[in-house]
This record gives sequence, structure tokens and C-alpha cells, in this order.
Amino acid sequence: MRFHEPAWGKIGWILAAILLVLGIACAPPMERSSVLLITLDTTRADRLGAYGKEQAGTRNLDALAREGALFEWAFTTVPITLPAHASILTGTYPDRHGVHDNGWALPPEPVTLAEVFRDAGYRTAAFVSAFPLYSRFGLDRGFEVYDDTLPAQRSARRSVQQRFAQEVVEDASAWLTEMDPEDPFFLWVHFYDPHNSYLPPPPYTQWYASDLYQGEIAYMDEWIGKLIKKIEESGHAEDTIIAVVADHGESLGEHGERTHAELIYNSTMRVPLILRGAPIEAGSRISDPVSVVDLLPTLLELVSLEVPKEVQGTSLAPALRGDPPPSRSIYFESLYSRLHHGWSELRSIVREGWKYIEAPAATGESELYALTEDPDELNNRIAEHPEVARQLRNELHAQRTQPTPGSRPSLGEEEQQQLEALGYLTTKSSPLGEDDLHPRDGVRVFALYQDAVDRIQGNRPRLALPLIEKIEREYPGSLLAHKARGRFWIELGEEDPSVLPGALKELEAALSMAPDNPDEIRYVAEAHFALGDWPTGLRVFAEATRSAPHRADLRNDYDGLIDEALGHVESLERAQRGDEALAVAETLAELEPEDSRVLRRVRSMRRERETR
Repeated sequence: MRFHEPAWGKIGWILAAILLVLGIACAPPMERSSVLLITLDTTRADRLGAYGKEQAGTRNLDALAREGALFEWAFTTVPITLPAHASILTGTYPDRHGVHDNGWALPPEPVTLAEVFRDAGYRTAAFVSAFPLYSRFGLDRGFEVYDDTLPAQRSARRSVQQRFAQEVVEDASAWLTEMDPEDPFFLWVHFYDPHNSYLPPPPYTQWYASDLYQGEIAYMDEWIGKLIKKIEESGHAEDTIIAVVADHGESLGEHGERTHAELIYNSTMRVPLILRGAPIEAGSRISDPVSVVDLLPTLLELVSLEVPKEVQGTSLAPALRGDPPPSRSIYFESLYSRLHHGWSELRSIVREGWKYIEAPAATGESELYALTEDPDELNNRIAEHPEVARQLRNELHAQRTQPTPGSRPSLGEEEQQQLEALGYLTTKSSPLGEDDLHPRDGVRVFALYQDAVDRIQGNRPRLALPLIEKIEREYPGSLLAHKARGRFWIELGEEDPSVLPGALKELEAALSMAPDNPDEIRYVAEAHFALGDWPTGLRVFAEATRSAPHRADLRNDYDGLIDEALGHVESLERAQRGDEALAVAETLAELEPEDSRVLRRVRSMRRERETR
């Protein structure tokens, strides 16, 4: 028997369509690569073996470069941890994401890389190693787990709160162990070890005794290798894209800068960028300049996810396939000198082998360097190539004034506060008594101050005295001179309380030169605490916090101070110094009228006094 051809054809097409729809609905989700993002704090590109450093001790990072792609000229956006990471995780420049310094908070608008992965069904986790990346600063958005737990104990190695490479890898590995091997993940692991102060654990302390900074990098590399091995053991070796990038480098004395933040030469702005994964050809080396803002769109394209429309970076996926990136300019900046010292801010643009640096508020000349022939930026070529400088300057200014989504043409009170939070309305506070100084002219004496503070905080205050006296000779009456002497006497006051009134006087003199600077206000508060005047110290510290609502780090310290003050009240009561205890408690109640702990304490103390 033969079926009627036309009728069966129609039925067949209908059945086929139904089966196709059911097949699509029931099909397993498309497999996507997992992504491991490793960020290296304070790591220069030229300190890795893959970038030419001999005996670098970076065999694991070098292996990643051999097995994947290395970008020879990658630049960060800001030589500071938090804003640089904000650029990495949002794919935007600081003017767009609004974070110009540590202690600021990421606004709610920028979409983060973790949010994109989370919305695509990925498991997301972050393990960070230092206070600048605390969750309260906003980088935790989109992460199912954001582990910023830092050890409270201090030691010779742990002079600041940080988690060492071994600790952060062990914690990240524990999360990987609990993962369902079928789930794609986005894991971010941050290593802080190469940050000053440099003191790697044995045997790296001995192996790199003449270069402890390199020892920190080698120690970090060891544990990066163990993290990668954990990825392999978890069954994700073949389907995990690994991205390694530094937030910034370290000057190590070049151009007169000891560490980083003030200047924007290649020592702090050029960073390692390495990508390895199934779609990436092994052994690729890309010489075109790129930015850390390019990492977000690159990773999303590699896993076939949509890039948020506000992203300013350019995907490097075509370059990984052998196509050169489009000709464009790379922008970066540092507002640190403006925000902290009152010196000029610095802005720079790189294009077609040239780098132009401008200090808009300073009277000194701008700088122009031919990076290919002068990567150390020792020969300013601006006099020889004025036309190149003019073109780059115009492009820099155009990029700075280009409108961005969400900008407002007029400024009300709220907008002015937002602008102040971005650093544009910050009051000048020159430590050298000279506003709008070019940062390169200030870093030398500021390095003396930093060395003095290191000795003061390292329980070696008397060794700081020669440095303080040198600052006072070269810049008499400057903010730095007053502040250095004041902080020196506060430390010395534990042995000789008679110097504490002088410490307060010095720090008040520094504050008079920068009356709106929250850091100078804070140092005055610390002098009052050293003198035993807790009520005044609390009020002054609260003023510092109110004066800088964008400084989440100050707020964090202030919250801790409230707890410390409550403990001080109990100590005073045990010492039968009831009047002093009540004065501190009532000050706390005045400053924190909604804190139930404080209110209960004050009421209890008042009742006790009434019943006597």
C-alpha cells in the first residue's frame, strides 16, 4: 500500500518540527569553558622569565606563556590596586567606573565580569589577599563567594593585613574541591606578595637575598603552579581559560620613585598579560599595545558571552587568531599626587610606539618617549617631535572630554559631591608647601618621608631621625616636615610622654596647611589618643570620616575605633576612673546616637552614678 505523498509530506514536516523543538528544549546546555583569572599585585612585566628576566624563578608563569599567548606591551590604567582592579573587572577606564584611589567604592552602575558570568549560569568565586580589595569597596558584585578573610595576626612578614600565596591558594583549592566538576566556573585569585615590604619566606629569603622583591615573585609563582595543578586535578584542565595580569608594577627607585602610585612610567604601568586556553594558539606573542580594560571583552568573547555595552575595552580575541588589534590609543592616569599631596595629577596616552605624559596642573614641560627604542623612558623627545606631541595631546584631551553615558550637563549639590568623590574637587594639600608641583619633583623627598615612616612603624623610630632632619633642612616648614616630626614623636611618646604635646603641635601645623585633608585630620586624632584625650580624638576622627564619605577605608577604621573605645571605657571603669569613662561613653553616644551598644553602656553608667 502506498501512502498519499502530499498528505504524508505535510504531516511529516509537522512531526519533524515538533521533534526539533523538543530536541532543542531537552538538549543539554552548551558546554562553555571555565575561566581562572589570576591577578598579580605590584608585579613588573620585566621581572618574569617570559618577558626576558634571567633567573626569574617564574617557571610556572613562563610555562603558561609558552602554552598560550603573551602580550608584550600591556598597560594598566592606574598604578594603584583598587582602581586598577576596577578597570580589569569592569572593562572601563577610571572616569567611567569612578574609582581613582584605594579606599573608594565602586558605584553600582558598572557591570562586573563576575555579574556577566553569574547571569550566564557560572559558579563564581573570588579569593583576595589584601585590604584594598575588601568586599566593602564593591568588587564583590556577582560573586557567589567573595573571600576577603585576612589573618589578624601581625608578624615580621605580615606587617600589614594580607594573605600569603600559600594561604590564598589553599583556600581557593578548597572551593574547587567542593565544586561539581560539571559546573563551569569563574574563579578570581589575587596575589599580594610582591607588594612592599618585600620579605618572602625561606628558602626564598636566602635564594634571593640580594633581591627580595624578585624572591616574592618567585614564591608567588610556586603557588600559582600549585593552583594550576589543582585545576588539572579537578578535571577542568582542558576546558579552563587562564588569564594572568598584574594590577601595576613597581618603580624600585627608577625615576626617583621607590614603589608606585605617584608616577606613570613603564616601571609601574607596563604589566604582564598572559592568556592560555583551548582557543589560544601556544607560543603567541602580541607586540601591539593593549590595556587591562581589554581583558573583560576578550574573556567574554572567548566563551561566547555578550559584552556589556558600557565596556570601553576592545576584545583581543582577533589578535589571538593572528589579526592585529585595531589602531587605537591606550589611556592611563594617576590622580594620587593630586589627592594626597596637592601636586599635579598625571595623564598619559600611548599610540603607535609613542608615549605622551602630561601633568595638567604643573608648570613643567610634558614628556614624549619613543617606547621601542627607549622603554626605560630616559630620553624625553618632546623638543625633537613637537608635532607628534601636539597630536597626542589633542587626542588625550579629546578622550578626557568625550561625553559618557549617564553624564549630566549641570552640577547640583549631589553631583558636586559625586565629583568630589572622583577627586576633582579635592582640596590641595602640598606636603612641600608648593601646590601643583610636578610629581617627579616631589617623589624624591617623599621617598625620604616614606622611609622614615617605615622605620617609625617598624619599631625603629630613632633610625628615622636622620631622615626627618634631612626633610626639615631641604623643605623647612613644609607639611611633610611637620608630619614626619609629629609621627616620630607619637611613637617616641611611649617611652617619653613629654614629647607628646609637641607631636600634637606638629600635626596641627601640618593640618593647617591642608585643613580639608582627611589623612591630616586623622593624624591629629591619633595625637589626641596618644595624649589620653579620647573624647577629642574621637570627635576629630569622626570629622575625618565625615569629610571624605568616599573613603571606605577611613570608615572601616572608624568602625573599629568605636569597638576599641568601648573596650577603653571598660578599662577605665576597672581602673576606677569613672569620670573619664563616662566622658568617653558620652562622646560615643554623641557621635553614634543610633548605636545600641553605646546607648546601653551610657544608660547603665548614668544609672550607676545616680544610685551612688
